[in-house]
Parts: sequence; structure tokens; C-alpha cells
Amino acid sequence: MHTACFVMTCVAMTAAALGQPCDRPAQPTGVTLQQLNNGCDVRLSWLPAARATSYEVYRGRWGTGESFLVQTTQTHFDDTMVYGELTYGYRVVARNACGFSMPSETAVGAPNPGRVLLSSLWYPSMNSDCTRVRLYWRPPTQGTAIGQTLWRGLTTRLEDAVRVADLGPGVNSYDDPGATRGVANWYWLSATNGVCEPTFGWFPIITPPAAVSPPQGIEATDGSYCNAVLVTWGYSTCAQRYRLLRGTTPDVAQALPVTQDPIWWDTSYVDHEAPDHTTLYYWVIAEGTLPASTPTGPAVARVGHAAPIVSIDPELHALPYTDSCFFAQASGADEIQFRWYRDGEPLTDGGRLSGTDTATLCIAQTAPQDEGEYSVVATTACGSATAGPSRLYVDLYNCPPCLPDYNQDGGVDGADVGAFFTDWEASLPCADANRDGGIDGGDAEAFFVCWESCDC
Repeated sequence: MHTACFVMTCVAMTAAALGQPCDRPAQPTGVTLQQLNNGCDVRLSWLPAARATSYEVYRGRWGTGESFLVQTTQTHFDDTMVYGELTYGYRVVARNACGFSMPSETAVGAPNPGRVLLSSLWYPSMNSDCTRVRLYWRPPTQGTAIGQTLWRGLTTRLEDAVRVADLGPGVNSYDDPGATRGVANWYWLSATNGVCEPTFGWFPIITPPAAVSPPQGIEATDGSYCNAVLVTWGYSTCAQRYRLLRGTTPDVAQALPVTQDPIWWDTSYVDHEAPDHTTLYYWVIAEGTLPASTPTGPAVARVGHAAPIVSIDPELHALPYTDSCFFAQASGADEIQFRWYRDGEPLTDGGRLSGTDTATLCIAQTAPQDEGEYSVVATTACGSATAGPSRLYVDLYNCPPCLPDYNQDGGVDGADVGAFFTDWEASLPCADANRDGGIDGGDAEAFFVCWESCDC
């Protein structure tokens, strides 16, 4: 029931508590529906209810329950917001200062043909070169539309709008080339079934750009790019191509195009023709079908001659017979060559090694003999840089730090021999006494030599 019902009920209860007579109105009867305006609208009528001062009308789609629609002092209501192919249910509640009556019986009916229902008119957008406003909507969902009309205006008044296009009933999009640029445009859509007055819906406003928007920022390398300058810039709405300018002063009027032809679509450029030993200034202009943008810039730059910067982690730990990798982080020119070294000796791909000439060196099935100091050299046209050494440790699980005391009980005796051969027969990594990556007789011999002569 409508929220006001609770307030009026409280008024009636207060009157009763004070001993004042207070009678609620009688239940409305004789509720009927009839078609109006050639079936475009419906009239709900009812008989006057005793003691009623006004009425509340509730409406819902048949079978879904009713909700409050309007309050009136008359005994009829003309509903002009009913749509074709829908069945409606109406109930009437009488009211006075003492409260509300019981709801009337439900009157059920459907307008024929009813109005056309418009829904889901989405936000307008611009096409890729921003020459047309692109409109999308869902075709009429209720009522049999025979046509739709699109309208456009420069104010919120539909009366001031102009007809843009007459469209078929199933059309759900339109590209409008006639919008006024640089100001807000309003769009409306109307649909009709040929009998009822058109139903109107409106789109959110859109302001078509008057020109291509300036690129969102520009950056240029200041000496870090080898023998060239790398220039990058941000996205520009409506742009199809870019014009890059370069000068030796901060005055854009004295700058000249870097390339004879514009740069299509891309938002970066490597300027290999940049003059050396001078401070450079770069601007970028976005171009398209619309007038070009204003310049974005300047970005200050210099041609670089510095060697690359390269780094690796100081150490790497690996378990036996697992894969391990070193990773080099390098910056500088666009082309960087790598070479990896172990204990000062150059490495090449093969066996368990891969990536010896890339930024990532990997060792498959890492073995104890792979332990050592690893370094990498990064080389560009502007020089070389070395990172490292980085120590590789092959962690032998919980192996004894002193081989003769194999059972780690603080003494060297026959119990250590038994503990060693238990691991040796099971081919466990700790039994690799000579650290050659395998478990064989050489490890037994190495163990006995150390067991007899090594100190812990």
C-alpha cells in the first residue's frame, strides 16, 4: 500500500483513542475500464464511495501486482501511459482523514493498439574520425511501431529540434553527420504505430569536437638512446596521423617537420637524423578529417652516446637436478646483444645451457659442478657494460657440512660410513661426494679419502 496509508491509519487510531468518532471510507465499487483516443489510452471509472474525500489509483502489469499511480478527487482517471501488447490491472482505494478503505476489485484490460514503448537509448559516441555522432538504441519493445524519427536540437526544448531522419521500425542505430561542433547537442527519438501520438525518448547530451584533440603529453629521451632520440606521445581523440616537429629553440614557430610524410597511427618515433651535440625540442600535432590539433610540447632531448645499463641479482640458489635461470635487466638502445660468462669463461648454448646470448640464461637439471660466478656483458652500438658476478649455489638439501662426519653426530667413526652408503645406495644428492653430478664409485672413493684424512 502507498506510504501515506500508514500516516492516515495513525490519524484514525489517534482519533479512536481520544474517543472521537472516525469512520473510514467505504470500498470503491463499479470499477471499469474503457478505451480512449482510438485505443491509445484507457479510462478507469468507479462509483463514488461513501465518506471518501479522495482516491488512490494503483496499476500494474496483470499478474505482477500493483503500485501507486496517482491520487485524485474525481471518480475516473485517464491513463495516457499505456503501451500495446500489455495487459494492465487497476485497483482503487478510497481515503479520508480517518484512513483508507479496502482496495476495490481489480479491473483488467489492455489498450488496443496502445502506445509504442521506447527503452534503452544509450550514450552517443563519435565515429573513429569524429565526423559523425553515433547513436544506438533498442528498437521499440511494446506496441507495433511502423516508423521511428530522430530529432536533434541545441537546447533542451523538443520544440526547437529539427528532424534528422525518418527510420524503419527495426532500425537501432544512426550516424549523424550534421551535429553542430563545439557545443552540446540533444537528440530525441520518437516512434509511432500510425494511430496514437508518437512516443518520445531522449539521449544523453554529446558535444562533438570542433578539431582533433591535442596528444596527451610528449616525451623524448635526453641522452639515454644511442645515436638517436626516441620520441613518444599520448593518444589523441579523432587522430588518424601525427606530425612530429623538431627545433633547436623552444619556439614552435621555428620548428620543422622531422619526416616528409606524417606518422600514421603510431605514437612513437626514433629520430636517427637528430643533430648531435645540441639541445633539441620536439612537438607533435595530431591530424585527421577534422582541423588539426594545437601542438603538444616541447619535449627536451639530446642524442645519446651512453653504453647500456645492465644488472643481475647478486646470487642464485638452486636445488640439485632442477632448472635455474639468471635474468639480466638492461636499458639503452633498441638493439642490445648479450653474452654470459661462468668464472670468466664465455658460455655457448648446448647440453644443459640455453640463452647464453640473450637476457635470460637457463641451466637445465642444475648440478653441483654448475656452481660458480656468472656475469653478463650487454653491448650496443654505443658501448658495453658488465653485470655481476652473481654466485650460483647448488643447495644439497640438509647435507652434512663436514663430509667425514656424515651422520652429523660430532665424531668420525664407522657410523658415518654406514650413513653414507645408505644415501649412496639410494642415489641421494648428498652422496655425490666428488660433486660431479652423478652417484657412482667415484663418490665412494672420494668419501673414504676424506673420511680418513679430512678434519671437521
